[in-house]
Amino acid sequence: MMSYPQEAKDLFLDCFDSDENEAEIILSFAHAFGEISLSYLENEPANMICRTEIGCGGFTADYIFACCTEPKFRNKGIFSRRLIDAVGDKTAFLIPERKELFSFYQKLGFEPIIHLEAEFFGIGCAKDVNDVSCLYDKYAESEAFPRKSKPL
Repeated sequence: MMSYPQEAKDLFLDCFDSDENEAEIILSFAHAFGEISLSYLENEPANMICRTEIGCGGFTADYIFACCTEPKFRNKGIFSRRLIDAVGDKTAFLIPERKELFSFYQKLGFEPIIHLEAEFFGIGCAKDVNDVSCLYDKYAESEAFPRKSKPL
């Protein structure tokens, strides 16, 4: 039973490589434990930001997730302004869906908090440490890479 706007699910499915089951799980979580914020342009959903507060040992931060913009509304700066306003001066973190989005979020003030040091032999990447794209691809192919959960 859905208790969030159908428009949120439609936007999620338009923007992410996902199925309805995964959309339902993520958006139900956002609705139950946080918030789903939609913005509209031309009377249709333009983008979405979901967030929830996560805490541990007296430390709290906003976890930002399921952020997306309808493709025809991208590259207009609308999402960037909304995200900056939503975060404000709070501590927040997110995990970009694609490696290409890391630089986008860094331009908005987010900084990487995970540092990976690895030594690879014979995997086909240049020996240059800055060959991050190749290393990410190899990581994504490995057994250590998180996979989407499968429906029971």
